[in-house]
Amino acid sequence: LRNKNSRMSSFTLIDTPIECLSSRDRKEQLLQYNLDQSLNIVKFRFSGMLSASLNDYIQLLNEFFSSSSCLASIQATGTPSVPILLTTENIGLEVMSMEFFDKLEEADIVGPGGRIKGCFDEVFDGITASDLLREYLLNENSEKSGIYSENEKKELIFQIFRIFVIGGSLCQPDSSIERYLSITKDFYKELVTVYRDPKTESVQVAGKAFKVEQVAGVNLFEYDSPHNVLIVLVDPMKKYLTVIKNSFKPFW
Repeated sequence: LRNKNSRMSSFTLIDTPIECLSSRDRKEQLLQYNLDQSLNIVKFRFSGMLSASLNDYIQLLNEFFSSSSCLASIQATGTPSVPILLTTENIGLEVMSMEFFDKLEEADIVGPGGRIKGCFDEVFDGITASDLLREYLLNENSEKSGIYSENEKKELIFQIFRIFVIGGSLCQPDSSIERYLSITKDFYKELVTVYRDPKTESVQVAGKAFKVEQVAGVNLFEYDSPHNVLIVLVDPMKKYLTVIKNSFKPFW
């Protein structure tokens, strides 16, 4: 009989590239966004069964971040506290249609033909916003701040989209939204496992996702920045734990 508070999973690093980010065009796109070095996706296979309870997922995260080899694989340093203390936020997996982003055109951030509308330069925590899309994503007090609800902003697909649009400190933004949407769609599709619920007949994404904001005793990032992102996606069907980590490096 297993103690439900002690899963004792093991984690095996899966050393395979993300296909949709591996083509020459996509590598050049990541370079343009200044994400070629800072964005890392690390995938692990975990052992043991995983129930649908949130507590089981949190226990899995606790075990993952307690492992020195797992921390080294995601380029985190330090020694986690005992007992381990994580600060996390639930990330939604409800959105499965790119129509989710139609609101950007309805809000007049994106014009005809997908062109992103410009604005006067403003700097937010080391990043210059020269268009309304980046201004909306960076400025909490933006005039457009009500386009998406707080829960919608916590959707995994929105979080991924934001990473690509904001980029790094030397990002060269796109003037059209098309490439942002294309890379977001392909990356999201490769990350998640979709299945049809036999009871409801609805299509759902397997598992749960979490934004990890802090692990006591551990330095998750080299530099402290509000643009740092670390999201863990747990897929119980494939028994994958995927870490999406973007480490922002200030230009100055």
